[in-house]
Amino acid sequence: MSTVKSNGLLKIIVPIVVFAFAFILFVTYKNNQNNQVSQNEASDVVYDLTETEQKELGLTAGDTPHDTLKTLLGAVKETKAEVQRTNEENERLKKENQALKIQSYDVSRQIDDAIQTKQQELMADFERRFREVTDRFSNLSNDTPSSNDIPIGLGMEGESQFNSSHSNTGNAYPDEGSQSAVKWIKPSDVTLTDRNGKPVSSNFTGETVATFPNPFKALDDSTLGQAAVELHGQPNSREKQTKKPFYTLPANSTLMGSVAMTALLGRVPIDGNVTDPYPFKVVIGRENLMANGIQLPDVEGAIVSGTASGDWTLSCVKGNVDSITFVFSDGRIATQENQGSNNGKSLGWLSNPNGLPCIPGERKTNAPEYLSSQFLLSAAGATAQSMAQSQTTTVVDGNSVVGAVTGSQGKYILGQALGGGLKEMENWFRQRYGQMFDAIYVPPGQAVAVHISQSINIDYDSAARKVKYPKNSGTSQID
Repeated sequence: MSTVKSNGLLKIIVPIVVFAFAFILFVTYKNNQNNQVSQNEASDVVYDLTETEQKELGLTAGDTPHDTLKTLLGAVKETKAEVQRTNEENERLKKENQALKIQSYDVSRQIDDAIQTKQQELMADFERRFREVTDRFSNLSNDTPSSNDIPIGLGMEGESQFNSSHSNTGNAYPDEGSQSAVKWIKPSDVTLTDRNGKPVSSNFTGETVATFPNPFKALDDSTLGQAAVELHGQPNSREKQTKKPFYTLPANSTLMGSVAMTALLGRVPIDGNVTDPYPFKVVIGRENLMANGIQLPDVEGAIVSGTASGDWTLSCVKGNVDSITFVFSDGRIATQENQGSNNGKSLGWLSNPNGLPCIPGERKTNAPEYLSSQFLLSAAGATAQSMAQSQTTTVVDGNSVVGAVTGSQGKYILGQALGGGLKEMENWFRQRYGQMFDAIYVPPGQAVAVHISQSINIDYDSAARKVKYPKNSGTSQID
């Protein structure tokens, strides 16, 4: 029996075919894996953005990579277009700026030319008017005055003859026998004197001067006569007889043991000036009047008055003495006032008993209330104005600036109304409470010492008024 023999070629071909098929399957599977990994990586790259960034780029969760690429390309194109428009706008603004600079230069040059032309016109007009005045003056100086220039019938026909007849004597009065229509009648008390002041007779031919008696000679005891005496600096004889020196408080004297009758309220100077300083009074008793250790036994007491100023840094009050009134034992009064007020000097100054020239006190100020109220009103007014301005638009076109309300009319009107009202309120508040000041307060009854800076001459005037006059027992009482 014959045996079937296999073909040896099949043993070779079949394994090759099987291997090739397996290789093809492997390659195909590998490519699929690579494509899937690349897609996953692309998807991860795209969707690695946050939600806000995806919304800004216009991406959604269902977009494919192709859609995402198209969206990004569109955004890039739009950005390029916006950049292009911005560059074009910048170029246009540069050209407008250059044109405005050229135009501004032209306007300045035109203004300079106009000013120069006007100056030349004014100078030419001034020279023309000056020539006219000069010519008129020359013509007037060349003309000789005529007596016929005065119209007839005014009563001045004989004045020319009068002037000519008296021009050589210098006498200001026409003669009694003159035929002039206007006659001068000499006062009955007139006295003619020569240049040296000596009286002359009526027949004197030289230059005379008319003098009159002193109008205040018979009025020395009247108010008018006293005013004349003060004007001419001649002391009245009554004052010489009634006033006599009594005491002298020399400079650098000290009146110890004084007491402030009023509070010492000193305003702090603003820019070196004290506005409306507050006055004060100090009472000095009889036992405490001292001048370099010498007592004044005939003086019952004294009252010192002056003004105070404050020092904010040291929190104290400085007092300047302006006047001192002395009361004598018989009731007469002598007042010494500051004679150097024009040069800034005072009669003296105050100190505490320990010699401190600035008396400590308590600080008083209205700055916090004033500044806080002013701040709130200013802030509210600025806010209202800003609200109104936010509803407007300003357009610059060449040399003109145009503003218009482009927003809400109601908001604009409301902002303007509030801003105007708050501005008026702020002005009212500033006028009423704008007198902001700082002061130092010292309560009444403060013990002080009065230091004398100028010599005080205490004169006893026997004709001066008294504090109290004796009453006659026979006089009736007035209810």
